[in-house]
Amino acid sequence: MKKLLLLNLVALCLYSCNANNTSNGSQTDTLCFQRISGMKSQDTATVQLLIQNNNVSGRFSTIPFEKDRRIGTLTGTLRDSIIYATWMYMQEGMTDSLKVEFKLSQNKLAQKTLGVDLKTGIQAITDTSTFSLVYNKIKCAN
Repeated sequence: MKKLLLLNLVALCLYSCNANNTSNGSQTDTLCFQRISGMKSQDTATVQLLIQNNNVSGRFSTIPFEKDRRIGTLTGTLRDSIIYATWMYMQEGMTDSLKVEFKLSQNKLAQKTLGVDLKTGIQAITDTSTFSLVYNKIKCAN
């Protein structure tokens, strides 16, 4: 009897560690990804996603070496493994936003590339954008 009780307690602990449950019974997953790039592998981009049902929120940071960084929040939806989100970020003391898209797979996250509108100089997803910026899954920091 004591072994059965202990086994149930261990199973409950393992379940609690692997899934965050909200009061309405839905599951929340937290996933983190990192991409290191640049000629000397000194540019870093990180994504932390909080996924609850089809709602996505989180943080997205791009920190290029010796250039202006963009750090901000993501808000969007998940549909058929694609995250459609708005990235609200701060750069050079100014707040701005971009539409971004990510493709979520087993241990990777792929971001759709951004082009530049030649008339406005603003970055945006274009007809030729592809999911070619690949992030590796990492352990989330507490």
